Amino acid sequence: MTLRFVRTSRRVPGPWWVVAIVVLWGGSVMALEVWRSRGGDAPITCTLRRATGIPCGTCGSTRAALALAHGDATAALRFNPFVTIGGVALVGVGALRFGFGRRVELDLGTSGRRFAWCLFGAAFAANWVYVIAYHRGVVVGPAEVRTAAAPPPSTPLPPP
Repeated sequence: MTLRFVRTSRRVPGPWWVVAIVVLWGGSVMALEVWRSRGGDAPITCTLRRATGIPCGTCGSTRAALALAHGDATAALRFNPFVTIGGVALVGVGALRFGFGRRVELDLGTSGRRFAWCLFGAAFAANWVYVIAYHRGVVVGPAEVRTAAAPPPSTPLPPP
């Protein structure tokens, strides 16, 4: 395994539509924050959760980004640890590229690359189990941010 920092261009790598998606997601995060600050419940943005009631593996990433923007890393990790750690890593890689003109090269070899993908998949699956447990109320998280889908687990349901 070899880790190197290689000089590179500071241009945005990849197609323009990837940048557009990131900018649109950031704009939606800011719009949700404005909505929440005015007293509204955040809508469910996950299509899988809206259709089946089961959260996807990245559910909570918007709330995690908002928590990080407010400086609350603990809450961000509770919402979605995988996306939080990955997002912080991507910000670091972006800072290296656009701030210092360097990129990270990690040479793992064929078997190391296979092992890394297996580890990535296992971490994503474990995170998905955690996210499902969090949304079912098994894992206690920050009570101040809940979606309109269900009341917090500690709140008793009204009688029918």
